[in-house]
Amino acid sequence: QVSLDRGHLQAGLSTLMDAIALNLQVERVPEGPRWDVSKILSIPELYESVGLWVDGRWQEMRISQPDFDSSEVLEFLDASLNALQVTWRPGQLGHPGSETTASGGRFEVVAEKALQIATTIYHQNPGLSQFDAAFRFSELLHAGSLQGSTKHTEAREFARIPEELVARERHLLSQIGALDRELALRDGGSDDTLVSQLLGQRFAFSDSLNQLLEVYGAVYPTYHFMRFSDLTIRTQDLSSALGEERSLIEWTFVGDSLLAFVVSSENRSLRSLGRHPNLKEKISRFNTALQNQDQIASTALGIELYGIILEPLESLLPDHEWILVPHRELQNLAFEALVTERSLLPDHRPFLIRSKLISYAYSATLLFQHSTNVDGAADAIVAVAPVFRGGAQVPGKLLGIDSSERLVDFEELPGTGREVVALDRLFDRHRERFDGARHLLLAQDATEAAVKSTDLSTFKYVHFATHGYTNAEQPSLSGLLLNPGDGEDGVLHVGEVLGLELNADMVVLSACRSGVTTTTAGQGLIGLGRAFMYAGTNTLVASLWNSSDAYTASVMGHFYEGLLKGESKAEALRNAKLTLMEDPEVAARPGLWASFVLIGES
Repeated sequence: QVSLDRGHLQAGLSTLMDAIALNLQVERVPEGPRWDVSKILSIPELYESVGLWVDGRWQEMRISQPDFDSSEVLEFLDASLNALQVTWRPGQLGHPGSETTASGGRFEVVAEKALQIATTIYHQNPGLSQFDAAFRFSELLHAGSLQGSTKHTEAREFARIPEELVARERHLLSQIGALDRELALRDGGSDDTLVSQLLGQRFAFSDSLNQLLEVYGAVYPTYHFMRFSDLTIRTQDLSSALGEERSLIEWTFVGDSLLAFVVSSENRSLRSLGRHPNLKEKISRFNTALQNQDQIASTALGIELYGIILEPLESLLPDHEWILVPHRELQNLAFEALVTERSLLPDHRPFLIRSKLISYAYSATLLFQHSTNVDGAADAIVAVAPVFRGGAQVPGKLLGIDSSERLVDFEELPGTGREVVALDRLFDRHRERFDGARHLLLAQDATEAAVKSTDLSTFKYVHFATHGYTNAEQPSLSGLLLNPGDGEDGVLHVGEVLGLELNADMVVLSACRSGVTTTTAGQGLIGLGRAFMYAGTNTLVASLWNSSDAYTASVMGHFYEGLLKGESKAEALRNAKLTLMEDPEVAARPGLWASFVLIGES
């Protein structure tokens, strides 16, 4: 029985860990104020134990002490999560069979329980401090370790950290990502010896990364704080950052129950939207209907989903820009194609895009506390379009489809070549606003080796027009397709993206399915978008489903033209879609315009 009295929070957690250690018949590590949990028990066991214990203590206190001080419970939950987080290291994405991935899942169990308790406390006493606590737990669930996506450029500017240390950190993260890919390729394979060797190499790189982080903490505490602390944005600071023109809506699942946080300059509210065990299936059917141009089904589902997700929040949301922070299956929802009400005119359906300016974020903390300084990359664009004349064939094992040598066919993308050439001419016409360098990697020149050998840190805009592939089961095998050669296989995987050095204001993935997310093993958003954010960009434009390369080229042309005329990124993308929708036939087929989303700084 651990006291939750004020002043005994850390002692309570220490007692809990003593009990776990005693049950497992292991000895406590004598040095330091904290446990070295890796020497006591497995991290998944620790997380699951804490989750069960927190739930039990919470239920006990509600019965035995109905007048207890709820703030102490929230403080204890926060202290527990802080202590547990020291066992996790950014960049260790983990392959599905690894302990790292499992520990991420266990951490989510504890954070979900903390959020559930905090939500109950908020509804009993809806004060700002209770809202702040619940929002913090929500942010932890959204991003796992939010600091893992802080940009090197920003942290180095403040900490003046030696380049060789940052290069070593990036090398270690890249090696860990590459090994994750190799382990994913061999998942379920019969070569246990090779898998053991790969796991041993991964452990060695992870251990080296942990040692490097200890150096950061001792010698470069500012850099360590900016890159690896567990701080999340305060809602007071979030309200100020939003200003009077923007509202943020963050959805978070606790099991199959959906919560919605609404934050604006004048309002902070938390709403429970009920249990929706079939929501993932409805979103999947909605996306399928959009892609198949099934107007009847997409309209009905668009109205139903709007009623579940946004209609209960209407009274809290003023009429200006919305920043959406979706969670789990909501990450794959094209919100702009939702239908706000029934209309007798099928060609003039009230899609959400007609009335709202929308952008997306992975989390509020990542959006407002971390940004790339692009001064050194002003007014320069690199555009990559392999085209794949005659189509492309990629070994299935590179995509994690199977372990055989079977080739997977990808179609030719003639529109991407025209897209990139048109962008080059567009930037040339707007020399008065954009007079920087333009670098094209087109057709056979668009190789993976050429991309890696290009100094991408000098470009403000980085544009990929190619096939994208998302592996939901093995996120580390997601990637962009390029031409092979010079020792490269032609797939720019997630782990390789992590090794890129970007300093971009915006990365555009004008590629099929480049924005599709995965929530495998409780890790939250893992994939191409998050990897590019980590590599160093403020904004990502990506696609939720396979799109016609002709319509994609049209959207991209209007989008960049809006940017060059001075529109914000969110306005330019929305106006590009609305321009296409001036054609009634296109407007009635949202599958042609709704797939592209803007994530990050709008």
